[in-house]
Parts: sequence; structure tokens; C-alpha cells
Amino acid sequence: MLEVALDSASRGFGGLVALTGEAGIGKTRLAEEVVARACELGFVPAWGSGWPEGGSPPLWPWQDILEQLGDAEAVRVLDGHAERDALDPERFARFRRIGQAVAKAASERPLIIVVDDAQATDRGALLLARFLARSLHRAKVLLLVTYRIDLGSAADAPEVVDALVDLTADGTRLELRGLDEADVAEVVSRSGRPPAASDLAALRQLTGGNPLLVHEALAAGVLDHSPVPSRVRRLLLSRLAPFGEAERSILVTVAVLGATGDENLVAAVSGASVASVRAVCERARSAGLLRPDPVSGHEGFAHGLLRDALVEQEDAPVLTAMHRRAADELAALPSASTPEAVTRIAHHRALAA
Repeated sequence: MLEVALDSASRGFGGLVALTGEAGIGKTRLAEEVVARACELGFVPAWGSGWPEGGSPPLWPWQDILEQLGDAEAVRVLDGHAERDALDPERFARFRRIGQAVAKAASERPLIIVVDDAQATDRGALLLARFLARSLHRAKVLLLVTYRIDLGSAADAPEVVDALVDLTADGTRLELRGLDEADVAEVVSRSGRPPAASDLAALRQLTGGNPLLVHEALAAGVLDHSPVPSRVRRLLLSRLAPFGEAERSILVTVAVLGATGDENLVAAVSGASVASVRAVCERARSAGLLRPDPVSGHEGFAHGLLRDALVEQEDAPVLTAMHRRAADELAALPSASTPEAVTRIAHHRALAA
């Protein structure tokens, strides 16, 4: 699809492609590969990135991009309009002027423009990207935008989330997913560790095939039952930024119970209502944090590492009480005498001791 987008742009049919996925899935790496391929085809690249730490000037990615295109006047045009209303005619005129500058640059050689980490930009930057995507469809320009699918870093800026949704409606959206076992096997082989079948299955389950997490897990010896490394834990837990304290408590309960816990059991152990549990699980599923277990059908974490990180960051007394409640609730069920239930009850009793 990306090769087709490059070919179309080189022939004067520009467009926008959005690469989405969770942190560490390889969006930026893929964008770099696309840019390298574009340069082989004679494209001129320009790259701008969002700044997740805050404090960047409005429209920062575009200031960087236009400077790379060598248009100092267009950079000056950006000044002072980012917070204006979307219908502001002055901003429209400025966007049009920037579009003309990009079109002029593309008239000489095709352009590939990358806006990386778009969830960490401002609404104005995304509006400009959308304006260009609509106005340059007859220009030799490919606009490549990357952003995190969970949008955790944009959790306190709903206007940015809305602008991203609107932006991707004007182009093609490509969601990157985790590596399969064959790809994980290749990564393990490159690490110098013999890829035992059990290791591959465990690593794929722990990481969800996320390339960054696969590398970090191998480096940290997670397969040898080492704790989740602090760097990996911070990355994983950052995905929970949009969730409040009560919602995170429900997710910790899901982590403690595993994929064998249905929503009624999660509610009983967490003390939340079934409706609250259902709502939190739906949000977490939409964010790619949870997925149905293929055996039980109940909610389980997409990454075993995320589940482990959630449990490891919780206070020991809280976990002890949670395991005790889980054992009591399971023991009160009509199915408590089945071999599976007896095993689960014993597991929670042991961790509550």
C-alpha cells in the first residue's frame, strides 16, 4: 500500500497515509523506511515531530518542515495563528499560503512530508495537515503521519484526539500490529539465543509481538523470570494515563484474576459495579490493552508484560486483600468444587497467605 502511495504521489496524485499503533510497534521505523525508499525514487524529504514533553511553540512540526523545504517566508506565515478559531479567515489565508509553498516545492521534485508523533502536536498542526491533505491531492506530495493508537499522551487534550480522527478521514489509515511467532523467532535468533518453541510462545504472549518490548524483554532476561524492567514498566504504564484511579483499580483486578475472571467476578473482587467494570473493559479494549481470551472468552491483557507491570506496581497489602477476596468469591460459586475452580482457589489462597 505504501509503495502504491509513493507511486501515486510521484505521478501527481498526492495523499495522506496515517500509520497508527501502540508505542514501540514500529511506526517511526516504518516511516524511516518509507522515506528511504522515497529518496531512492527521487523524492525530497521533510520531517517534523511532535514534542510530548510540552512547551513547544504552536505548529512546531510545520515550522521544522518548512525550514527544511527552505521557505523562510512560509515559516513566518505560521506565526501567531495556532489558537484561532477553525473558521478564522486569516488562518485560512495562511494555510493557503503554506499550501502554495509546499506545492511550489513539489513542482520541482516530489515531496514526502512526515509528521511523526502527531498525538503530541497541537490542534492547529493537525488542522494544517488536514488542509494540505485536501488541497494537495493534485500535487506530487505524500503526507505521512504517525500517531499512537492509544492516544495516552493526548489524554488531556480531547481537541487533539478529535483532530486526529478528522485527519485520518481524509486519507488512508494503516494500523500496525505485533509480530507473529515467525517474526519473533527471527528477532530471538538475531539476539544469539536459540529460539526454543516454548520461549517463542511465551515471548509472543508476554509482549503481544511489540518489537520494542520483544527486544527489551530479551535484553532484560524476562524469559528467565526476571522482573519487568523499569524502562519497560514506564512505557507500558504510560498507556494507562487516560484512566482514573478507580478505573485503574478495576484493571489491576483484571490482571490479578487473569483471563478466567468474568465481569461479575471482577466487580465482586474490585468492589465496583458490573456496569463500571464493563465500561472500563470496553475502553481498555478500544485502546488495545485488553482482548478476549481465546479459551475462556473473558477479558485478558494483550501483553503479559503489561499485566505483570500493573501487578508489580501495586502495594503488597492491596494485592493480598485482592487475592483473599478472589478466593472467597470463587469458593462461593456453585462451580467451586470443579478441579479448575479448586486450582484457582488454591492459587489465590497461596498468594493471600
